Amino acid sequence: MLSSAGYIVNGVALLCLVIASITDVKTREVPDWLNYGLISLGLLFNAAYSVIIGSWMPILFSIAGAVLLAGLALAMFYTGQWGGGDSKLIIGLGALLGLPLSRTAPFISINNPPMLVNFLMNLVIAGTAYSLVWCVVLAVKNRRRFTQELKRNLARLKKVKLAIIAVSVVMLAGFAFSESLELRLILLSAIIVMLSTFYLWVFVRSIERSSMLKLVEPERLTEGDWIARDVIVGKKRICGPSDLGISREQIRELIRLKQRGRVKKVLVKEGVPFVPSFLLSFIMSLSMGNIMLNLVMGALQLS
Repeated sequence: MLSSAGYIVNGVALLCLVIASITDVKTREVPDWLNYGLISLGLLFNAAYSVIIGSWMPILFSIAGAVLLAGLALAMFYTGQWGGGDSKLIIGLGALLGLPLSRTAPFISINNPPMLVNFLMNLVIAGTAYSLVWCVVLAVKNRRRFTQELKRNLARLKKVKLAIIAVSVVMLAGFAFSESLELRLILLSAIIVMLSTFYLWVFVRSIERSSMLKLVEPERLTEGDWIARDVIVGKKRICGPSDLGISREQIRELIRLKQRGRVKKVLVKEGVPFVPSFLLSFIMSLSMGNIMLNLVMGALQLS
């Protein structure tokens, strides 16, 4: 069972994720006061707990959790998967939940793996399902533009599609004539992976171009917005996709250029508000534990 400190930690994390999810969906932002407050609170709480129980373990676990998730956050940020708000929020979760370095960690459930590991593994499932549902909603909402973009992408990639279909037909023939169950499973799996990967990529690409791009006036830009196309005035580049989010200085420069009549609007990419998937993963971890690990263990028991 969780200690009282464990209930406090999980309760604070849940509350912060609810607030962050609401703001992310409404404004595509997670406020810095929440992110930095969560990081500070996580470190301070665990430092205080270390003093109370007379052990360095809680604060060390807190630092370990923050460092682990900082590495993940930086990787996701610099590959363009998460925004700055998402990255800071998950570092705060790492600091609050902590990463136990032993099975006797205080205020953490005695079950192994610990909560933070369960959260990360469940995030793979929650993030994938949530993103797909969000994309389907966008496709339905913008079905006319999405259908046009889907047809355009399929036509552009017609040769690739035909090549994949041809390879799949050859594999299907091998599947039909093979007497080896292992080989048939491999061939069938390869066909499914190839076809699903191709059509999923085309689907996501069509969603992005039909539903996630919009022209925004400089005054309505916020720090961290993803610019979809380079803004060049004269021979000077003001901002663009390689910036990994627009800065306040760049926004001020765009506003000045608009006042001079040099810039009207900027093409911005609106990504999926991903923080709700953090909330979903955390709820899954609280209620069901490590879903992926449970499935693997269940399969091993059946075998």
